[in-house]
Amino acid sequence: MDANNSSVQADKVVGIVSLAMLTQISTQYLFTQPAQIGSEMVAWTTLPILFKGFRHQRLIYSIKRNPSLLEYGSLPSIHLWVIAVAICITSWFKREIGVLTSFPMLFPLLLVSAKVFNFRTDSSIGLNSCSILTEAFYGSSAVSLLGTFTLGSTNLVEWGLSIIPMSCILGIFVFLSCQHGRSLPHYINTELTSFHLSARVLLILATTVVVEMVIFGLSWGHPFTMLALSRNYMYVLTEVQIRYSSWSTAILVETFSLLSANSPFDESSDLNALLNVFTSLLVLAQIIHVIPSNSKGKSILWLFGLATMAPYLANVWTIYAADNAVVQNRPIAHLMEKAKLEFHDTLQKQSGTYIAACEEYQRRYKIEPPPGFEQWYRFATAHQSPIIDDFDAIYSSIRPLLNLSGREIIENLNNARNLPRNELWSCTFFGGLRKTKCSHNNRVFDRHIQDSFNALLESIPATLPDITFLVNHLDEPRVIFPSLSGAHNSLDIEDQSRQPTWHTVTDACAYRIGKAQASELKSAKRPELPFVIDPVLDQDLCLHPEYSTMHGLFLSPTSFRPIKGLVPVLSTGSPSTMGDILYPSPAYMEPEFEYNASKDIGWEKKQNKLYWAGFTTGAFAVSDDWRQSQRQRFVSLAQNLERRRFPYLYQGRDGSANVWKSMFLNSRLFDVTFTRIFQCEARYCRDQRHYFRTHSWADKDRGLQSRLVFDLDGNGISGRFYSLLASKSAPLKQTLLREWHDDRLKPWVHYIPVSQSMEELPEMVRYFASSNGQERAREIAENGHEWFSRSFRPVDLTIYLYRLLLEIARLLLTCRNSL
Repeated sequence: MDANNSSVQADKVVGIVSLAMLTQISTQYLFTQPAQIGSEMVAWTTLPILFKGFRHQRLIYSIKRNPSLLEYGSLPSIHLWVIAVAICITSWFKREIGVLTSFPMLFPLLLVSAKVFNFRTDSSIGLNSCSILTEAFYGSSAVSLLGTFTLGSTNLVEWGLSIIPMSCILGIFVFLSCQHGRSLPHYINTELTSFHLSARVLLILATTVVVEMVIFGLSWGHPFTMLALSRNYMYVLTEVQIRYSSWSTAILVETFSLLSANSPFDESSDLNALLNVFTSLLVLAQIIHVIPSNSKGKSILWLFGLATMAPYLANVWTIYAADNAVVQNRPIAHLMEKAKLEFHDTLQKQSGTYIAACEEYQRRYKIEPPPGFEQWYRFATAHQSPIIDDFDAIYSSIRPLLNLSGREIIENLNNARNLPRNELWSCTFFGGLRKTKCSHNNRVFDRHIQDSFNALLESIPATLPDITFLVNHLDEPRVIFPSLSGAHNSLDIEDQSRQPTWHTVTDACAYRIGKAQASELKSAKRPELPFVIDPVLDQDLCLHPEYSTMHGLFLSPTSFRPIKGLVPVLSTGSPSTMGDILYPSPAYMEPEFEYNASKDIGWEKKQNKLYWAGFTTGAFAVSDDWRQSQRQRFVSLAQNLERRRFPYLYQGRDGSANVWKSMFLNSRLFDVTFTRIFQCEARYCRDQRHYFRTHSWADKDRGLQSRLVFDLDGNGISGRFYSLLASKSAPLKQTLLREWHDDRLKPWVHYIPVSQSMEELPEMVRYFASSNGQERAREIAENGHEWFSRSFRPVDLTIYLYRLLLEIARLLLTCRNSL
């Protein structure tokens, strides 16, 4: 009779473990960090009711026959409080860091604890080929380390923090086992104990919620009903597993569920995806082994291997199908060929004599060259400058200022210098000494502005007069020119930091005639995907009102203090509607952003994917609008966090390229992450940590290991662009900010332009990662690398600054009248 009962119980164990695995896997798939605390509270509120329905008949029968067992089966109050605190700590950490990546290490630690504290962890383990995975510390540790690596190999900080809740769970097991022995589950009244424990857990969680509301504000509203229901059954079945099998089974089942929910569709590495499947199968073998040896039907548990194998195989097939659907007759190929011809034509048209340069200057700008232009020309040609005529970036900012006389410009410059909290450096270039001296009303560190001017201008002829100019200290641009009817001699500064700025920045659009450009833009856009044809038109804010909610500068800039008036201010970058005078950023010469050729590798050795890692700069998050900022939109797309439909091109029967949409994004082609989340209020920093998959750190040269590297705006221009352009990788560039070098860089020749919507990015990356596309990407990488060595030498920056100083010197001539 006892043997029959044992057989029945053994068969029941397999069924219980199967149900537990189903509920654990469903819980992991339903899990979201924002819903963690809410679902936990709902689960613990209803858990006593569920335990009442699932209480075990043997215990009920025993209590009916001997009511004294009811008191004997209750845990002491202090024990309940210890368990409740550990449960709440674990729940809070799950809320803050998500998956407990160190959790797989719990099983070998439990084995060690069992030996140290002399308690048993399993029901019946027989010796067989799997014993090394469950009984030997080194075997179980090897599997656990693999599991930990696949779950959290990218964020060491989160891995370290996850040790705290993992220790709490281990502490509960050790505490209960040492206090009550392994027979504990058989002699407690689970219904009564769950009621008392729930009350304590709910009290602590409620206190936690109140504290969080005080610190972070009200952030409720995340759906958690299904998660709470799944978690209810998970807790009940965990208790039943411990009763009929072991502590080890419960731990291994949760470990397997964590690995099963680790989707291969989100993995950026084939190795990690395969390793996750391999490790989950090892854990499944451990589960089968720790189940009592007399259990029948244990082999059926191997079917749960499909929980990881099926998604992996589906992912492999989807990638294969997507790769074979790449359209070879690309619009990109046409854009590249057209751009190459235009760039070649630009170089051929550069003036070869001083007379020709003067004539071209007058043709372009309808004005005589500034004094000293001949010396500049001789200096430029002596240093083999490939660009002689294309300096439109300078004159486009200088031209509106010529509407004032030299005396008026000097007056405005002095008035701007005296504005409160102007965040401007007043710099004077001493022509005879070829030295620059900069000062600020209340700052000491000038972000290397003075050093950069001294380094670049020490070699120019000592023929320039002393020139005083203003340089913007902030990342964000500064100058907004007044309307046509505005007072040209008045200056006004306003602090618009951390608030919408679109109307301020685009106020000039109402006075500009842009219908011709609008029609040109409409004809330039292709119907397939929004590939960038002309960056000038693509960056024109007056033609793109949709940009108002697509860039941090317009949503909530970290620091934005626009100066309204006609005043010459040098900035490193500026949108199309603002009047900052552009100069080379000192950041480009800082060691942090310099190209390190020793860290670069050949094209064939580079990983065939797109890389970017960085900070959440670009805006200061004061609302949920952080989701619309350029960097957050990019990382969200690359990590496929919104699970939206992406447009791809496919070959029609007539050979044309047609668009189809799919929710699939090949994660193997994207290695994109945030390494620091900041510039946000506490609540929204927390929301972003919950939303994105982050890395704890990334080497600044790690991008050189990939064939495609991404670059985009932060608070201002991106300082890393030159290191990417100089590398042997192909840079993809998205920006709304004009820079000094725009006249000498050709999109689709030296870099790959990306639109603000980034709608074309998945298809673009898919193509450049394909066999034909790789050669195109390599061509762009080589073009950019070669052109950088010819046109972005320190002397090329000197040539630009030299010509810029000529224009500023003319602007400040006291004898100059307004145009």
